[in-house]
Amino acid sequence: SLINPYGVKAILATFTVAYGNEAVPLIIEWKPFDASDQPFQEVGILLFLFALLVSRLRVGWAKALFIIFALHIYLTHLRFMYLFFLLVPIVLAAEIAGQYPALSLAKWVSDKRDR
Repeated sequence: SLINPYGVKAILATFTVAYGNEAVPLIIEWKPFDASDQPFQEVGILLFLFALLVSRLRVGWAKALFIIFALHIYLTHLRFMYLFFLLVPIVLAAEIAGQYPALSLAKWVSDKRDR
């Protein structure tokens, strides 16, 4: 919000800290993703993309843009890793349940279990 005593300067300070600071390359959580240092995360991303490619899941353009954006900020800065791994499954859950009723919550609730 620009309604503050500093106006636009508050927003510009964010960009100064993120891009115009000589300390940024030294901060580990701001370093870009490196697959050679994190093989398990690379395997997780590749398995996720493989599953999307081989499935017949249809995702709307807004959700697809969100997934691409989450992947981009994860690969750009490690500190945003949690956004990709926590929010993408939540965003895709409704699409998956709608297109695959056998995986929906209603199916799970209606199944008989051991009591």
